[in-house]
Amino acid sequence: PKYAEILADFKYFKVADAHEEKIERDMKLMELDDEFRESHLEIVMRFFQLFDRIVKLHHDLRRFMDDLKEGMYIQQTVEGMLGDPEGKQLMIESCYLHGTLMLLLDHRLDPLVKERLVVCFYRYKGAADIPNVDDVIKLCRAS
Repeated sequence: PKYAEILADFKYFKVADAHEEKIERDMKLMELDDEFRESHLEIVMRFFQLFDRIVKLHHDLRRFMDDLKEGMYIQQTVEGMLGDPEGKQLMIESCYLHGTLMLLLDHRLDPLVKERLVVCFYRYKGAADIPNVDDVIKLCRAS
């Protein structure tokens, strides 16, 4: 409740200018926003890095599977990987890891908290400094 007026969920993206203007017009809200940034930015950044790395893992797994299907690896195919015990284990464990991360994200973080963390990071860092912001938003919205 202390920071309720400055924290926003994904609705922020529809009314970003109005939200920022509301904070800029009220000195008390500006001080509260600065206080929040100073005391919580590090943890917000760490959570965003977690979300971003889950997204990157997903992209890497998809790219690997697509490359494998397209024959990018001369000596490996999907069938060959699944026929080899170590290859099969690698594929299963990588999918399992990604699934486990997604489940933990769902069970440990409330959806509204995830949204507010992403919006805070976006507000403080700016979209230009966040290459995967759209994918992170999809991750936190969908999970």
